[in-house]
Amino acid sequence: MRARFPVVPLFAISVLLAACAPQPSSTQTRVELPQQLRLGQNALATTLERRSGRIAVIDASGNVLVMDQTGGDIRRLTVDANVRASGQAEDESAPRQRSGPNVVRYQLPVWSPDASRLAISQVTLQPSTALAYVAQGIDSVTLRPGADGDVMAVDAAGRQTDANLPTAGVTITRPGTVYVLPSTAESESRVAASALYIAAIDGKTPLREVAAARGAAHPYYDWSPDGAQLAVLTQATSGTVPSTLALVSADGASGRMIYRGLDAYWDWNHDGSAIFNHGLETRTTGDEVLGVISARSGGVTPAGGKEDYPFFAPHYSPDGRFALLGTRVNNKPWLSLADAMGQPVKPLVALEGLAAFAWSPLGGQVAYTTRALSSEQGLQLGALHLLDVVSGEDRVLSRRPTVAFFWSPDGSRLAVFSPATAASAESFAGVVAVTENTTAPYALYSLDPRTGAGRALLLFEPTPQFDQVLRRFDRYSRGLTIWSPDSLRLVVPILLNEGSQGSTGFVLEMEATGSVNPRVISAGGVMAVWSPR
Repeated sequence: MRARFPVVPLFAISVLLAACAPQPSSTQTRVELPQQLRLGQNALATTLERRSGRIAVIDASGNVLVMDQTGGDIRRLTVDANVRASGQAEDESAPRQRSGPNVVRYQLPVWSPDASRLAISQVTLQPSTALAYVAQGIDSVTLRPGADGDVMAVDAAGRQTDANLPTAGVTITRPGTVYVLPSTAESESRVAASALYIAAIDGKTPLREVAAARGAAHPYYDWSPDGAQLAVLTQATSGTVPSTLALVSADGASGRMIYRGLDAYWDWNHDGSAIFNHGLETRTTGDEVLGVISARSGGVTPAGGKEDYPFFAPHYSPDGRFALLGTRVNNKPWLSLADAMGQPVKPLVALEGLAAFAWSPLGGQVAYTTRALSSEQGLQLGALHLLDVVSGEDRVLSRRPTVAFFWSPDGSRLAVFSPATAASAESFAGVVAVTENTTAPYALYSLDPRTGAGRALLLFEPTPQFDQVLRRFDRYSRGLTIWSPDSLRLVVPILLNEGSQGSTGFVLEMEATGSVNPRVISAGGVMAVWSPR
């Protein structure tokens, strides 16, 4: 039986960074990692280098800004995060500062296809209790109070396990380690309200609200290829109200719900005429649907019966003629090819678990990995494969367990993330940006899909917001990227855990070849994505 994602989104954790750091101003400011991790830079080379696109950053205060790849030419799109939430009394001794418990933050900047606008989610958080979070490498467990008051366990991929845990305390055993925690060990913030805004990147045009919800959040949304609409997922944190997938116009003038269920994973067709949706109806195994939804009428063409499908996010080919999905052949999981309307074309390759995949931007080839969950071994991450859809050749590009991967825009490289350990710092061939307090680092590699040759780039711990994107990369990679438009650079939000001094986020920009040291473009930044052009 496959365990399910909880309705409670994990991204609520991502906004709770304890430490703040100095913020970049409207002019370029030099920001540095701690002394022991500083990396040399060539100031003249920085001045002369060719700029490629823009980078959207969520800074330490929870506000949104855009900048170039050097950390310069900064434009602030929001300034109201962490100030008084709507309905709270203003503190007369400190006007404009919040006096109540609510916190306002922005999350998940998603670029429009023409890179002129950003979709951003504003969340208002209220504190609540009864959350314990335990991390042991990639195998992490989140404990939350369930609807009946019991505590439920959630694995590292976000799926609820079948275990019913006691409310008074929890014992978790890992090889060599036993954790015993009360169910109210830490506090969690509950989403009181959220709104989705469209922001022009000039930093002058007022934000335009296109969606809003009470007691619910927008964990994911993306643009139609023509930039006229957005597909928006709304999830209630209580789990008592079904999630909805809606299409809203970018001007906020119209909107229409197109799916209602526990969760939804989708991809736009190349021309924006349709959405391929994988809907999880309930927590019951096999209660899932596939369908192609018309973006104009909302009509649904079924793409298969109710089944326990071995994947989450479908993906259209770059030309829109085909779609990738996971199916079952003789009750075994397969990666399969369907036509544009979701009708089966042929099974491609047998799978070892749930598949996460993405077409090469050039078409013809597919990168994929798998995840399997067992009671004996926990979450097992698979190797990274490259499949030729025409010939059927299936090559292993990397045998390292793969958390996530992102294709470069020109299809020439793959940015691949694998779990690591702090002990691997001594042997890691790339830049090491971890401390002795780092608990769950990742290793970033750049791979050539033609040869499988790779280069170690960075050993780091991701910020919570970026960690969420990596763990569900097959969803998020459909609408955002960490690659520069020229396919030469990457942007990576990292977290430095300095023990009793707290944790601080940094946004690093680096060359995909690893030939030049990364540079810090935002001290305190918790999330960053590159524009598509």
